[in-house]
Amino acid sequence: MKVSKSFIMFSALLIGFLTTMQYSSLYETKENLVPARNFQKEDAIDALIANEPKLEIFLHNIEIKKVNINRFYIEHGKTLLQKLARAGKRRFVAQCLKLGAYIDAQDDNGWTALHNAVLSNSLPTVKILVKKGADLRIVDHQGRNVIDFVQEFSVDPSIQEYIESFAESFAIQKDDIVSEEQYPESLTF
Repeated sequence: MKVSKSFIMFSALLIGFLTTMQYSSLYETKENLVPARNFQKEDAIDALIANEPKLEIFLHNIEIKKVNINRFYIEHGKTLLQKLARAGKRRFVAQCLKLGAYIDAQDDNGWTALHNAVLSNSLPTVKILVKKGADLRIVDHQGRNVIDFVQEFSVDPSIQEYIESFAESFAIQKDDIVSEEQYPESLTF
């Protein structure tokens, strides 16, 4: 695949933009930061996610430059993993996890990548997140875990069946939820 010089420059600029929003320490919370809310740049991320060849190059550049994929967020506290899960991009979700993306990071709503994958109606994305250890018990700011999501929202019945059977096999009950207080604040994005 031939890659234009302008795309390589765009990719480098985008990585630069994302890394400027990095936390100086993994133990800092985003409340200590003033994130840049530039909708043009957020649209650029969405456009990048829609273009799989460019997204593949972008993730490759993150790997080469050894950018910590957990140290930046895009919009509303969402990580790149969460944006990809919401888009149903299973292959790229797997690639982010391989790069060390924190699977249970929560956005401004308390949603994880798994919450986003459920809402995307992408069973393959849900399966990879569950198989890689996504915690079904984490609740959002309204007290809903992923089991609640599949029951409350109109999701593909195969996703609902998969989540519920997985929850049953591990004896996860509605009362067996993980509140945000049980996670270090540094890991709640």
